[in-house]
Amino acid sequence: MYGRRGLFWQIEDYPYGYSTPFQLFDAAKGSRSFVQKLSLHAKLPVHNGCVNTICWNDAGTHILSGSDDQHLCITNGYSHEIVADIRTGHTANIFSAKFLPNTGDHLVVSCSGDGVIAYSDVERPETSLHNL
Repeated sequence: MYGRRGLFWQIEDYPYGYSTPFQLFDAAKGSRSFVQKLSLHAKLPVHNGCVNTICWNDAGTHILSGSDDQHLCITNGYSHEIVADIRTGHTANIFSAKFLPNTGDHLVVSCSGDGVIAYSDVERPETSLHNL
């Protein structure tokens, strides 16, 4: 409707239905001034080693992270409490981890530098499967 407009205009128009969530997201991600104003909100000391991957769940309430310590952690994004700390069985750094869709955030998949893809059940971490 308006073409590509600035973030301010997208926020102002949003309550009136003139801008969609996608347009608002696109304006924020493409706004250098918005990104430059971001600051550190909190540090989450949940890993020993470099964190290589993070992923929000679909509801935007929990963060899944994977690290050089070969653990997956699920942290509440608001209270910063650790919900789960999963020993994956990986023997190298974890480089990617995702919540599997339509599983209520109970199932995650991860891959690491050892070439292994692991499937983990958050509620039963001892049942992790490897080399899928």
